[in-house]
Amino acid sequence: MPLLCLPPPPPRAVTARLPRQRRRTAAPREEAQRPTLALLGLPTLSTLLPALALVSTAAPLAAQVQPVLGDADPAEHRRQRAARFLQQSTFGPTPGLLTEVSQIGAAAFVDQQLQLPPTLHEPFVEALLAEVEATLQDGGVLAQQPPEVRQQVIQLVSRYSTAAHRYAWWQAAMTGEDQIRQRVAFALSEIFVVSDELDFLERNPRALASYYDVLVRGALGNYRDLLLEVTLHPAMGIFLSHFNNARSDPDAGIFPDENYAREVMQLFSIGLDELHRDGTPKLDGQGERIPTYTNDEITELAKVFTGLGPGEPFGRFGGRTAGTLPMRMYEPFHEPGEKHLLNGFVIPAGQTGMQDVEAAVDNLFHHPNVAPFIVRRLIQRLVTSNPTPAYIDRVAAVFEDDGSGERGDLSAVVRAILLDPEARGGDLDPLIADHAGKLQEPWLRYVGLLRALGAESPSGLYLNLGDQARAALAQHPLGAPSVFNFFSPDFRPNGPVAAAGLTAPEFQITNSSTVLSATNFIDQVSIGIEPIQLPLLPMLCLDHLDLCIEAAACTDQSCTRDVFAQIRPEALALAQEHQVVFDLAPHVALAEAGQLDALIEELGLLLAGGALSAETREVIYETLVALPGPEIQARTAVYLIAMSPEAAVAR
Repeated sequence: MPLLCLPPPPPRAVTARLPRQRRRTAAPREEAQRPTLALLGLPTLSTLLPALALVSTAAPLAAQVQPVLGDADPAEHRRQRAARFLQQSTFGPTPGLLTEVSQIGAAAFVDQQLQLPPTLHEPFVEALLAEVEATLQDGGVLAQQPPEVRQQVIQLVSRYSTAAHRYAWWQAAMTGEDQIRQRVAFALSEIFVVSDELDFLERNPRALASYYDVLVRGALGNYRDLLLEVTLHPAMGIFLSHFNNARSDPDAGIFPDENYAREVMQLFSIGLDELHRDGTPKLDGQGERIPTYTNDEITELAKVFTGLGPGEPFGRFGGRTAGTLPMRMYEPFHEPGEKHLLNGFVIPAGQTGMQDVEAAVDNLFHHPNVAPFIVRRLIQRLVTSNPTPAYIDRVAAVFEDDGSGERGDLSAVVRAILLDPEARGGDLDPLIADHAGKLQEPWLRYVGLLRALGAESPSGLYLNLGDQARAALAQHPLGAPSVFNFFSPDFRPNGPVAAAGLTAPEFQITNSSTVLSATNFIDQVSIGIEPIQLPLLPMLCLDHLDLCIEAAACTDQSCTRDVFAQIRPEALALAQEHQVVFDLAPHVALAEAGQLDALIEELGLLLAGGALSAETREVIYETLVALPGPEIQARTAVYLIAMSPEAAVAR
């Protein structure tokens, strides 16, 4: 899996020692046999299925609030609360964070986190791409090759470079100190959606990293500034088609594109129906919901977003963009005249195009729906799928005024979300407690597992194409199938959830196929056969461009095999350098000492937020007792706890 540990520089951009150092060819070594469960002496998945089935039914979801503490040691009680808090606020507990939060408390940790500078993605991507470009231009060697050879080499290396934004994401998630900011940015990426499923963005890691940094900076900034930056970013402009959006020309049949105008209201700010501050819908005299906008207002708002084009200094409207500079206004292509927006607000004629954009953003920002709409979505992504109206109202009040008169202060909003009594638990109403929590997103469970086990690579680089994880988990950052994200915030699976009028968004990507593939994937990860796909061949081409050119010029397979046989030792060394290693030593030590209860307790804190039920603990304990050897016991405990319902549902 991707991994990189590097010294974090000020302004805390994601950086790393990139793998572009000329290495001496390693001495030939025997090819390591690919490990299997049997070779490792570990129980196969089929032998664990009975225990897994028992674990899956040991604790009904409705009962998984927080385990009864009884006479639990106060220190353990604090660790349990810390684990649950870290599930909500970060990419998952680590032993170090667990100790820190249990000592200083959630409020102090939040206050510390709010002061940390952002860990940015774009500098990392720029450094990596500069490395690639320098190699390909080195001495003009590649330019001298026939076009078909040159193209093959470029395509091969691009498999490494086009995934640069993913490496940057992993680096920040695994090593960034600003965990709350990074977790909120991930939540925002599922609200202000752009996706690498779009061809231009799939091939443009610079644009994706630049856009994600808008979310990273804005995660603890002001919502109004965030909305404006999102509106002007070329990644969003291309994704929702207001980039190079021209003014009306009825004679030519040209009218402003309405895509962004519709989605910025429906998905990014006010939603479809008017809301009370507690998020409940307002009703008219007939008991019907009141729409927030009409088609006429979409048409009027679309006029505002005309004339925006490439931000490059010498760009031209209708031209292309690198995807990192904010779009700028090209006045001749901006729709002139008045624009009639929400709640009777009129943008006057005679303003510049950018003044129109600013006024439209202000009109949305000050709409009374914004606070409950955005607050509910953030609570859903961080804490619970079904926040009560009282919870939404308390946090929406902070959105409206952070205590100093500022509206839209997201740092205050995030603090209020994470420290609210409904988030922190305690003496909740039984009905609220029964509905509390959320199904963990598959991607978050995966990242949390890696963090909990201290995943590292010798190189400090978190490099991973992520193909297998994306396929198995049906999810990856900036990879939603549409602007509507991977799942709807209002999704209700058939059965008890729908009957109770509740929502469970993450269940929309949960089915028999994804459950099985995720189970197999986590199985491989937890027992040490991590299906991480390193871009070894492209990386080797950066160090052995001459051999890559020679291989691309081959006309038969035997020639290709002969060429790459020459760099096989280097490939093995490179794989070892970037191999992910889990720190299982503390867990193996507990098993070796016969402290299986302590092993289950510790892993339960790290992987399940301290919520393992007595039934689940017993099933896992009985399974471990029957296994030979402490390492097998430790790895099996990781797998069973990671796949338990308590780990799946964050309560």
